[in-house]
Amino acid sequence: MPRLLGIVAALGLAASCGQQGPMASAGHQSPTASPGPTGSATPPPGSCASQSHPADFAFSGSPAGSITVCPGRAAAGAVVHITLQGCNTPAQAPPTLVFLGPSSWIGSGGAGNPVPFKMAGGDRFTATFTIPATYLGGETGAFPNPTLRVRPGDHYAFATYPTGICDVPFTVTGGIRNLVISSAVRSELTAAYVAYRRISPSDIAGTRPGSVHYAYDPATDTYWALANFAPSGTASLRVLVGFQDGVSWGFFTKAGSGPWKAQTGGEPVVCLEVRFFPRAALTAWSLPTDPAIAGGC
Repeated sequence: MPRLLGIVAALGLAASCGQQGPMASAGHQSPTASPGPTGSATPPPGSCASQSHPADFAFSGSPAGSITVCPGRAAAGAVVHITLQGCNTPAQAPPTLVFLGPSSWIGSGGAGNPVPFKMAGGDRFTATFTIPATYLGGETGAFPNPTLRVRPGDHYAFATYPTGICDVPFTVTGGIRNLVISSAVRSELTAAYVAYRRISPSDIAGTRPGSVHYAYDPATDTYWALANFAPSGTASLRVLVGFQDGVSWGFFTKAGSGPWKAQTGGEPVVCLEVRFFPRAALTAWSLPTDPAIAGGC
């Protein structure tokens, strides 16, 4: 079985990379050589994906190496663990690890998302990585590289450059799907919010533009929704006061065809979001998943 990414990395780096540092441009290879890990085997569901690479001193001077990602299949928003062994050479800096999508590659302009890792002793490295909602695609001559959505499929991989030629295939599963909300569902959310707050439907003017998010998790048959409600002009002062301090936000979930269960937000809203919603839902909505990054809680 050809090691497609490894071959591309080796050829591209041998051509002109030399002794570049780990944060240098991702090689020098034509994008037509490898649009992604299409030559790699898809790992079975629920397992780790692992790939071994023999010593290849002809191109990058790398010893034998291996790379493993657990699990080998996961949805956007899921956390995976990666272990690399021998994917570098003693004479060069540690390799850079990247997450590649169907339209990124190891080579000139190939892009991909960097994956921070740490030394675990000797020539062993480990990394923990959250599968992103977007990745950097490759386009020769383009700056900046295009940002593309991560969609379900098996044309993804983790790969190293410039030292070593380790790569392993990865499959993005369906996971939580971002949905377009209908007027009927919007009305159901409003009714659930009103009932939870014990106010009148006439106290609601509607939802604020851009605040409504809606998603479905087929694995658990669960729906998730988020909306920020605006008070009506006829709402009493008591009701208006009740919309302050983040309470205007409604968090919603329902199982299958069951009723919506509502909860109000608070301040800071992001802290409550990361506790209420699964990480994959927030990732699908391009919302913060880490309160520390978003400002702390």
